[in-house]
Amino acid sequence: MTADAALELALDAFADQFRAQIDAAGVPTSEHAVHFCIALGLQSAWSLPPDAIVFERPVGDRSRTDLWVHPPHDLAIEVKYLRPNPSGSARPYPQLYGQILADFNKVAREPATNRLAIVVADPDYVGYMERSGRGLLPLRVGAAAQISASSVARLSQTAQRTAGSHGQRAHLSATLVWSRLVGGYSLLAWEVAPE
Repeated sequence: MTADAALELALDAFADQFRAQIDAAGVPTSEHAVHFCIALGLQSAWSLPPDAIVFERPVGDRSRTDLWVHPPHDLAIEVKYLRPNPSGSARPYPQLYGQILADFNKVAREPATNRLAIVVADPDYVGYMERSGRGLLPLRVGAAAQISASSVARLSQTAQRTAGSHGQRAHLSATLVWSRLVGGYSLLAWEVAPE
């Protein structure tokens, strides 16, 4: 099995776990629940031993990567879960978009062979990414984009400021490698590579 096929199998297992979560308990109430869905999917698809997945792996002196899978996979994953506020209040869309870009920046700096940024988003947020994301993140499987300080500078001031929350902008490439729709939520996975 190729590395691409193995990754798709693992991400499909994540989608199955996310669906099972929704069916059994409703939409997850926290991003940590999504982390567990990803970990359980990876563990199932790749027959990983209990110590193969690390949550919140330290990166540098101030940040942590959401998930890391030991070699031979050597895979770092950053996750963003975007859903309506339980209180019904308006969401700060530009700030959330900046947080996504900050996570791309953080995972690009991870000393790992393979890097993913995964976003789980409701339809309203996907619509925002399509309308207001300035085409910065590719939203079609197979599409790629270069993300740099100059491309981030095209965004709103709020998105720009938040995108820099994990340090100086790295020049990176992002390729959408997988996408599924589960329970009304878009599950999107980009391969991220420093340039």
